[in-house]
Formats: sequence, C-alpha cells, structure tokens
Amino acid sequence: MTPGARAPAAGAAAAAAIAVAVLGIAWSGLYAGVPGGRTLLLCLFACLPAVATLAPRRRGALVGAAVAVAVLGVLAMALRLSPVALPLLDGGAWSDVRSLIPDGLASGSESGLPVDPSEKPELVALLDVALAVLAGGAAWQILARRRPVAGLVLVGVGLAYRWTVEPPASGAAAGALALAALVAVLALGAGSAGGGATLRRAGGALAFGGVAVALAAGLGPGPAQAGDGWWSWKDWEVGTSGDTSTGGLDLRQDYGKLDWPTTPRVALTVQAERSLPLRAVSLDAFDGVAFTLADSGPSPGLPVRDGVLRLPPDPTVADEPDAIQTITLRGARTQVVMASGRPQRINGAITGTADLVGDAVRLERALGPGDRYTVRTRVPRPTPAELGAAPAYRGDEVPAGSTTLRPDYSTPGVEVPLWGSGFRVDPARLGAYGPVATLARDVIGDAPTAYAAVNRIEAHLRRSYVYDEAPPYPTSVPDDWSGGTAGTPPPLVDFLLGSRRGFCQHFAGSMAVMVRSLGIPARVAVGYTGGRYDSAEDRWVVLDRDAHSWVEVWFPGEGWIPFDPTPGRSVPNPASVSSPDYAPTPIDIDLGGIADAAVSPPAPVTPDVPAEREPIPADPVPVSSPPDSGPGGADWPAVAALILLVAALAAPVGRAVRRLRGRHRGDERTRVTAAARELEASIAPLGWAPPVAGSATERAAAIRAATGVDPSGLYRRAALARYAPDAPPPGAAAAAWRESARLRRAVRRQATPLVRVLTALGVRRPRRATVDR
Repeated sequence: MTPGARAPAAGAAAAAAIAVAVLGIAWSGLYAGVPGGRTLLLCLFACLPAVATLAPRRRGALVGAAVAVAVLGVLAMALRLSPVALPLLDGGAWSDVRSLIPDGLASGSESGLPVDPSEKPELVALLDVALAVLAGGAAWQILARRRPVAGLVLVGVGLAYRWTVEPPASGAAAGALALAALVAVLALGAGSAGGGATLRRAGGALAFGGVAVALAAGLGPGPAQAGDGWWSWKDWEVGTSGDTSTGGLDLRQDYGKLDWPTTPRVALTVQAERSLPLRAVSLDAFDGVAFTLADSGPSPGLPVRDGVLRLPPDPTVADEPDAIQTITLRGARTQVVMASGRPQRINGAITGTADLVGDAVRLERALGPGDRYTVRTRVPRPTPAELGAAPAYRGDEVPAGSTTLRPDYSTPGVEVPLWGSGFRVDPARLGAYGPVATLARDVIGDAPTAYAAVNRIEAHLRRSYVYDEAPPYPTSVPDDWSGGTAGTPPPLVDFLLGSRRGFCQHFAGSMAVMVRSLGIPARVAVGYTGGRYDSAEDRWVVLDRDAHSWVEVWFPGEGWIPFDPTPGRSVPNPASVSSPDYAPTPIDIDLGGIADAAVSPPAPVTPDVPAEREPIPADPVPVSSPPDSGPGGADWPAVAALILLVAALAAPVGRAVRRLRGRHRGDERTRVTAAARELEASIAPLGWAPPVAGSATERAAAIRAATGVDPSGLYRRAALARYAPDAPPPGAAAAAWRESARLRRAVRRQATPLVRVLTALGVRRPRRATVDR
C-alpha cells in the first residue's frame, strides 16, 4: 500500500470501527446476562472479510479464507458449539444450523426482549446471526467498497430494530450519541482525502454532532415524557403516607372523597399485547375500618443478578400462559414492582436487593421516572366451571388471616369458619359488621359453591350500587371511634346499608368483607387499571387518575383470582361478571347457580371519574412532549417535520427552476449552450463532472470515460451554437434540451438507487474517475 493510499484506508478503517461499535453497543441491550465482550468478539468475526481487503498481496485468497473463518466463528458462537464441530462436519451441529432461522423465529414470537440465553437460546442465536450480518455488511461497505452511506444504511436498520423492540433507557442520549458517531463515519469514510483532510472532516463531524446534541437537548422534552421539562420534574411516591393531592398512589383505604389532580398526569406506560390491571400490593389485613398491609415481618431475600430477578414458582396453582409487559415509569416513584398477574421474572433497572411484601416484590432502591423493567408474568384465566369445581377449603392450605374480620380497632380479630366446614360465624361477634354478614347471606341465598357465592356478591354490587367519588359520608372517621360507639357507622357499613354510593375503595372493601364473612378467603388489591392505548407509541398510557382497587379471592388449586365489583371496571378473569369474556355455559348457570351474563361491562374508554365531571379526553396529556411546546403553543414536532420536508424539496425545486429558466431564457444560441451546461450541473453531484478547463471534445470524452454514456452529439450542438457565425436554426434549442434530458437519464441509471436518491436531495458525492460496474 502506497503512503498516499494509507491515509484514506486509515480513515475508512476508523469509520468502519465506529459504525460497528455503535451497532454492537446498541444491540447489547437486547441480551440479558450476556457480557459485552462476547458481543464485541462476534462483531470482530463478522468484520474479518472487510479487514482482509486491506492486505497488499494475495487479497482474493485472504478474503475467501476470512469469509470461511467468519461464517464458522459466528455460527459457533451463536449456537454455542465447539469451534471444531462445524469444520469436522458434525451432523448434530449442522442440524442446529439448518434449524437456526425457523427455531429462532418461533421462539421470538413468544418471547420478549431483553432475552436470556439460558431461557431462549434459539432467539439469542438468531439475534447473534442478524447482528453479525449487519456488522459485517456495514464494515464491508465502508472499508472494502468505500461506500459509507451504504454502510450507514445497514447500521440504521440495526438501530431501528433495536430501538423499536426495546427502546433505550434515555432516548435523547442514545439518539444524540448515535447521530454524532454516524456523522463521524460519513466524515472519515467519504472520499480519498489525505490525512489532513481526514482530520478536518473528523473535527467538523464532532462540531456538527455537538450542535445536534445541543439542539436535541434544547428542543426535546428529555426524560420527563409527561408534560414537564426535565429541569422541573415532579416525583410522587407509591405508598406515600403524606398528602396525596399530587396524585400519588396511596395504599390507605380511607373511604373519604377522592381529590384528583386538576390536570391528569402520566404515571407510567406499558408495552404489552393487551391492557391488564397493574397491582402494586395486596392488602390482606382488616383493622376494623379498612384493609391494610399486614406486617408479616422480614421476608426471605430474592436474588438479583445482573438486573434479573426470578420469583419462586407457586406449586399450588395450575400453569397459565405467559404475558410480557415492559413498564416505563414516567411520573411515578415506587419501591414495589407493579405488574399484572403472577410475576415469574423481572429484569431491568433493578439494583441492590429485593424481598417480598405479601406476594408483591419490594426493591431496596426505588424506581423513578425514566426507569424501565420487563416482567414475564402469568395471568390466571379460570373458567366458571373450573372455579365451581374447585376442591373444598382446608385450614392448612388457606393463607393465614384471609378470613379474619375485626369488629373495630380495639377488638381482636374474629376468625370466620371456612366455607364448607359446616360452621357459620355468629353475626353478633362481628359488631357493626354483623348486618353485613347477614346481607351477604341474603345475597348468596342457596349458592352451592364458594365461587357461586362470590359471583352473586360481585353481581349484586355492580347492579345495585352507584359509583360516586364524593359519597355522602364524612371525609374521615372520628379519632375516638371504636366501632359502634359513635353515631356514625363504619364507612363500609354505611356504604352497604345506607348511602349505597361510593368509589372503587368502597366497592372493593365491601365485597372483601362480605366474602370473608362467609368464610371465603379474600383481600383488596391496589394498583392501576390498564390505561388507554396510544397508537403513536404503541403503548398503554396509565394516568394518575387510573389508580384503582379491586378484590382477590383465594380458591384451592387456583390461588388468588381477581374480581371487580366496581361498575365500569373489569379484570382479565373470564370467571368474573365484570369481564366482557364472562360467558358461562347453560350447564354452569343451571347447576352452578351463577349469573347468566356479564354485569355492567366497561365501555372501552370510560374514565374513572364521577358522572357530573367532564370526561377525561382520550389522550389528556401528551406522552412524548409537553402540552405547550413553545411560544404560542406551537406543535414543534410538526414544525420540525415541515422544515425537513422543505429542506428535502429545496434541491429538486431549485433544479426545476434552473432548467425552466435555461430552456426558455435568451436567444436560440444561448438556450442550446444552456442545455450542455445543464447536463454537467446534473451529473456533478454524482461525482462525474468533466474537467472545468477542458474543451467541448475533452469534456465529452471525460463523461464518456466516466459513465459509459456518449454526449458527443450534444457538445457538437453547443460548440456550433457558440462559435458558428450563423445563429442555430429555429428548434435547435428544443432539440438540444431533449438530448440533454435523455443523457441525464442515461447517466443517472449508472448510479445505485441510494446514490440517486441522495443526489436528488442535494447530497453531492466526491469526484470519481470511472463509473461503478
């Protein structure tokens, strides 16, 4: 390699290294528990053929050998094979190669990302091969063919896939860094400049990247994503014991009046196939007034390895299909992991240690705005027949305290005999809740099973009670109230036997008390509804106003199953009358004694607000930009898109104006020579412009040598028009412009489609000696 060629080769090598590094770093986020060195080694194998093209001698043989080594190395790493298995023609190894794509696609259809190689090796192998193809292709285009734009297209494809299936934790930072790196690739990989020009290009790229980063930081909303700038972000706690007027998810069940924030704010977003309620914790103790979180003491720690937390399986329940949820906190700060169903595995922004609060996961380090985690969970979907056929309750299986009721604060709890034991609790022992137990017995009537009793109570509450965020009851219980001694009954008693008006806490607490009074284990779950679907982000957007409470009932062999007695709300349980999927068979209805249809199914976008309040808009708070993005409330994304569109059209519009003026301005002689100048102006961005100082014959020869297209006829017309004593005859200019248009089309066909698109937008290529063939 000559010294003159060494500098451009070094620039191309640096450009290829940056491009492959950007791609490898981005794709490392698709793996869980995979060291970064492995991804780097995979990319190095993929780049071997491109590197081999730099050899000064026997280049063809070295490239062939590098291709063989790269293919075998990538396959061995992807499939976790011995390095010698494939060269020795091991039948099992080559069988794995044949099934790599179909098995990987099948695994990908049922898996989420990031993915653990120990759980989904087929999907990891397919991702490895895809990364190797993209990295190797980008390096080949930049280093071997000296086409940095084509290499960046491959890198862009890889980044688009990476950020689509698993968005980065900080989109602004990732986009800015990638932009700066890719601009550097263009600067270093373009042309055959010497070392000084290469350094100047690198400096310009860094400057451009810095401006781009500053512009993105100035215009973008940052990590807030909920209507506030990142410099004035509002945090609020899950489980705070203070003032909740800011929209915090309060675990207290005080049955007062709901005080929603004036402006709804985004709490979190969920990427999942369907909308599911998100549970924070389950309140399993009843203190005489409300359901609270039982103090069960310290629980065994849960292992957290490399941001992955696995929960112990529940052997008492049947298997349910997996669901994958990727949850991004926007306005919430929480120490408990919010998820649907029964989480099996959690990975993401988890550090430190974790333990269980009941069956909720509590983290040592709280998660806040911008944190993201992915949950693999199982959502129970029992049928009415399955719950109706559940075995009898056994004292050694039922969760401790799940049928306990306290008549008031100061009285010890009453352990209600289990359903089916042949014993009933004396209503007088339950104090103010004695009439509630009697009401529960009246509602269930002759229910043959525990599920039938739950079904009838849930349907009764949904049919006979009214949702009201400001029920006619004091906002708090008197401090000296001890259950029955004050003139005002407990809130849940007043709701069931008096006002019959309340919100989700009233409905959930009342159903749990009624069910417990029958000896059926029950508790109250606190969390959020599934939110509203945002088609622009392909996510479910959960607002602070989506805070909600519902009921969970324990069945032998099934575990805790959700039910929702609040009108207008539902749970993903086809055995609940709240679910649109509730569809028992005629035999279930006749023999099971259950409701024949869903009761008050929810409307698709019914908000959790009182009837007299104006409904929340379908998208009350922009998810990805502040409500007022600039002066006068301008829609800056739309303005930016308009600016980009105008910039893209500037070059073709300018060419059209130039051609129109050249074709019709001046006399016949002037217009003929303008046709030749237009040909040169059109092919100059492609890198094939003729020498400026050449004669007409020399210019025609230069274009013919570079493109294979012969423009001699047009240049003869131009020479005659310019130097002949007589003016060209009428129509000569029109004929010259037709010839110019034909030649322009023929020359552009010699360039690749990508180059044609770029030059049409005004991007110029460096001068080239000959056409690529």
